[in-house]
Amino acid sequence: MKNLIFISVIFFVFNGCKLNDTSSDLDLSIHHLEELFYPSNELFDVDSLYSLYGDFWLDYTNGVLNLPNNNSFNDSLKKIRTERSFVELINQMQKQYSDFDIYKKELSIGFGNYQTFFPDKIVPKIVTIFSALNYPIVVTDSVLAISLEMFLGKKYYEKWAFKYPFYMHQKFQPKYMTTLALRLWLETEYTRYSGNFLSQIIHNGKLNYVLKQMTNKDSHIIMGYSKDQLDWCIENEYSIWKFLISEGLLYTNDQFEILKYTNPSPSSGRMPSESPGQLVNWVGWQIVDRFMSNNPEISINELMMINDAQFILQKSKYKP
Repeated sequence: MKNLIFISVIFFVFNGCKLNDTSSDLDLSIHHLEELFYPSNELFDVDSLYSLYGDFWLDYTNGVLNLPNNNSFNDSLKKIRTERSFVELINQMQKQYSDFDIYKKELSIGFGNYQTFFPDKIVPKIVTIFSALNYPIVVTDSVLAISLEMFLGKKYYEKWAFKYPFYMHQKFQPKYMTTLALRLWLETEYTRYSGNFLSQIIHNGKLNYVLKQMTNKDSHIIMGYSKDQLDWCIENEYSIWKFLISEGLLYTNDQFEILKYTNPSPSSGRMPSESPGQLVNWVGWQIVDRFMSNNPEISINELMMINDAQFILQKSKYKP
C-alpha cells in the first residue's frame, strides 16, 4: 500500500517482449481537476468535489495546495488563479492541454500493458491537476495525478531554476509526461531503497525495461534524456562499464556513493562532466535487456520477482 507520495522528479533498439496494445480493452478515464483554475469556471461546492474524488480531494487540497476545505475554498482558489507568477502557466496549460486525447491514449496503452504484465496489480484512477509547481507527479494508493503545468516545455521553468535545477527541465516537456507518470507508478509499486550498487542499478534497469515494454517510447524518453545524452551513453558504454569495475563500485554498500550515480543530477558522480545523471541506471537496463533476451521463458512479472542481481548479471553475459 502506498501512502501519499509527492514526487518532484526522482529523477538503439532493444530486443524483448513484444508490446501488447491492450488499450481497446482498458476502460481508462481521465479526471481533470486542473479545470478548477481556469478563469471561465466560477464557484465550486467543496462537498461535491469531496464526494467525487474521495480522500484524494483532501490529499490534493491540503497536501499539494494547502487550501482549506470550507467556505473560504473559492476565495483561496481565486487568489491562486490571479497570482501573477501563475497566470501565464494556467493560460498556457489550458491552451496546450485542451485536447488530452493523445495523452489519454498513451496512458491507456501503458496501463493496458501493465495490466497484462501484472494482472494482480491495480490500475490507478488518473487525475490531471494544477499543483502550483509543487509536484510534477502525485501518487497515492489508488490515484496517479499529473500536474499539467509542469509539462509545458523547458522555457517555462527558467525563472524557477531555484526550485527545479536546469538539468531537470528536459523532463518538463509534453512528450515526457506520460512516461514519467507511468515510471513513478512503477517505482512506488516496486521500491528498493537499499542494497549494493549492482542491486540498485539492476533494479532501476528492470524498471526501465518494463517501462519500455509498456510504452514502446524512444529510449531517451524512457531515461528522461535528450537524444544527445543517450548517444553519449551508447558511444561510451565500454568506458562506463570499465570505470565502474576499476573504481570498485559494483559491490559497494556506501549509500552516499551509490546515490551520486543513481539519483537525478547534472552529471554522474566522478564520470566526465558531459555524462548525463543516472547513466548507471541505463547500464542496468542494458544488463536486464540482455538477461531477458537470453532467457525468453522468463515473464516480465517473474523478472520483477528476481532479487538476485548477481544472478541477472551472470545470466545476461553482459560484455559491452
